[in-house]
Amino acid sequence: MSLVDSLKGFLASLQGSPDWRASLQRASFRGVEFYVESHDAVVGRRLAVHEYPERNLPFVEDMGRSARTWKLDAYVVGPNYNAARDQLIRAIEQAGPGELVHPYLGRKTVFCEPAAIRETTAEGGFCRFSLSFIEAGEAAYPGATEDVDSAVGAAADAVADQAGFDFGRVFDIAQQPAFALQSIRSKIQAVTGVLEAIGAAVLPAGDLGGYFREVRGLATDVDDLMGTPDLLGAQLAQNIMVLGGVSSAGLDAVRDILGLSAFGDDDDEIPLTTGTRIKQDQNLRALNRLVRAAGTAAAAKAARRVRGRLAYNDVAGLGQDIADAIDEQSGDASDQLYIALQALRARVVGALPDAADLPRLMTVTPPLTVPSLVLAHRLYGDADRADEITDRNRVRHPGFIPGGDPLQVLTDG
Repeated sequence: MSLVDSLKGFLASLQGSPDWRASLQRASFRGVEFYVESHDAVVGRRLAVHEYPERNLPFVEDMGRSARTWKLDAYVVGPNYNAARDQLIRAIEQAGPGELVHPYLGRKTVFCEPAAIRETTAEGGFCRFSLSFIEAGEAAYPGATEDVDSAVGAAADAVADQAGFDFGRVFDIAQQPAFALQSIRSKIQAVTGVLEAIGAAVLPAGDLGGYFREVRGLATDVDDLMGTPDLLGAQLAQNIMVLGGVSSAGLDAVRDILGLSAFGDDDDEIPLTTGTRIKQDQNLRALNRLVRAAGTAAAAKAARRVRGRLAYNDVAGLGQDIADAIDEQSGDASDQLYIALQALRARVVGALPDAADLPRLMTVTPPLTVPSLVLAHRLYGDADRADEITDRNRVRHPGFIPGGDPLQVLTDG
């Protein structure tokens, strides 16, 4: 089905729907009713524009959402209009916030700004009000709060640093035969291959060139680095933690990073029949522990910057997966690494949003192929949420969401 046909079907579905006038509500403030001739609203972002000498382009700093304001051209009318006028004046002059029933937008908790009133002899029995309301918001004052991002980041960095240090103490290739050295070499090269793949998926395009050079340098210099375990451990941990430092990441990207927590799970067991084999096994296990711990720390660091709307299932599942990975690694960690892992666990649990307040996921199956804009409007009355649907379900083309295929979407409207 073409895009035009889909839009025609959507418009046809709207036929017979209630007239917009049926949704209008009788306007009132603090329970005092009045009539509305027209209304205006001011919405948007608070922007600080910084302009610099000798630069043609400004820097615009986003300071957050601006306070929403609503202006109503209102009136009261009738033989006893003066009683209604006086009631509305008392409501306007009353201290504190009050409830506005906006005819188009519904109920709002607002403060009323000074209002202009106009009465004329020519319009007897009629009083005009120019009303201006601002959303009440919340009584929150500046105070000392913990920088959660920094706390999680510091705890994650501590895990990676300790894991690299532990690796340097355990890893030892002295008197190892060629086959044992080759197994370590191959393992390190496998790590760099995984890091390249994850980096390509999660890092901004502009950062990939430098990151690939750093990672490939590990594989190129592997023979020299194996002789300096402290440096090898530090560089490996550092390259893994770069993945967690992204400014924003999709949920799938964080899970890709967290996949490092299972690195080496499919390794073949080494028969511990000789001293050489035992040392080979110790070296490979040390490498696996480093990658797992640093990967878990990087995922925890990136989890605070997941972009897009999250569902209960997302947060609860991701938080539990990170906690499970930490618990799994704590079993054979050194005392110092155990302490660092548990500190990170506490930070992650406290930093993730309260899942109980988030919407759930539900499954919907469009009967016909439709554009994502149309589906978002049908589900939420908001076409701007089309990207949310396509990103969550990895839709190939936003203009064609296949009919008959189940989709995961959020329950909130």
